[in-house]
Amino acid sequence: MKNKFSKDAKLFLSIQMLFALSTALSATFVNVYMWRLTSDLRYIGVYNIVVYAFTPITFVLSGKIARKKGITTCTRLGILGYLMFYLLILLLRESVKDYLIPLGALFGCGMGFYYFGNNTLIYHYTEQNNRGYYLGVSGALGSVMGTLAPIVSGWIIISKQALQGYYIVFIVSFILFLAAIALSNFLHQEKIEGKFEFKSILISKKDRQWRKILVSSLILGFRDGALGYIVSILIFIAFKNELNMGKFTTLTSLLAILSSYIIGRYYRKSLANQLFFIGSVMCFVSTVVLVMWTNYTGVFINGVLTAVFTCFWNIPLGTLVYDIAGKRASKSNNMGDYMIVREIPTAVGRIASILLYIIVSRSFMDATAIKIILPFLSFMIIINFIYLRKSNM
Repeated sequence: MKNKFSKDAKLFLSIQMLFALSTALSATFVNVYMWRLTSDLRYIGVYNIVVYAFTPITFVLSGKIARKKGITTCTRLGILGYLMFYLLILLLRESVKDYLIPLGALFGCGMGFYYFGNNTLIYHYTEQNNRGYYLGVSGALGSVMGTLAPIVSGWIIISKQALQGYYIVFIVSFILFLAAIALSNFLHQEKIEGKFEFKSILISKKDRQWRKILVSSLILGFRDGALGYIVSILIFIAFKNELNMGKFTTLTSLLAILSSYIIGRYYRKSLANQLFFIGSVMCFVSTVVLVMWTNYTGVFINGVLTAVFTCFWNIPLGTLVYDIAGKRASKSNNMGDYMIVREIPTAVGRIASILLYIIVSRSFMDATAIKIILPFLSFMIIINFIYLRKSNM
């Protein structure tokens, strides 16, 4: 049956949902928490640069660990990294602003380990004929986790004095990460066999299709680097408090649930180019609206359009990456190596994006810098579509 999942795939979905719930509770407000402490987008940018610098380093390390211990071990280490990150915030509290670089390194390591395991296990636990459906279901369920969580977090944060509400939310996330680690013990341990081929895959000049994926990852990383955290701060400024921000996040998550499920359920390879084009154009339009009206109206329209249309391009792109990498990895069982290599240009793009924002913001006021940078970064998704349109999507 086309859409039937294995026992491991269903269990891994449960782990992904615990992870998604925990991050929905806390990750939505981490940048806001740091903004409250520093009121400086550039300072938060430095933190994010450290995160993105350590992520690919950990991906490379994951390739070695996955061969010796197994891919599931990498997933556990990633969740442990997130767990330790929130534990340190709870211990440091307002002193966090003095430790953004080591905290960024820890968070980056958590991301590297977890998403290496996540991306590789999805490949192992699914097949080509149900992978698009799995990505759609996991996206929809992840959005379910993101519906009530932000509004609950927002209510907790504003109901307590000073920053005490943040610490309660971080404690809950800590407990959920512990539960995810415990559940991961029931997963079948998948190992990567054979020689670690990271270097040869990265510098290969013969594989034209795979090189297109690497360039695409660079473009997408460049788009996402500064765009994500700046938009989250703009949402907070527009809605004035965490509860209103949480309500808005709940609304956009509900829209993302419906959109992700429908696209995932009825996705066909023949529709990939059309979906990618519509999604990339509408996400760019959403950013243009945001910089034209950096107020409640602009933020609202941007959030709705982004929630509905992001899955239009990321599901086709995700299936394309898995299909191209899977064809090459099938002979030597080194899918994880391809996921590692893909992370390198993604990280380079993200770091370059934030550095560009920091440079521009030194020449212009923050509001002007945002109006210059955000549309430019958002347009990268259209550039990505144009670049990949001749690929076999």
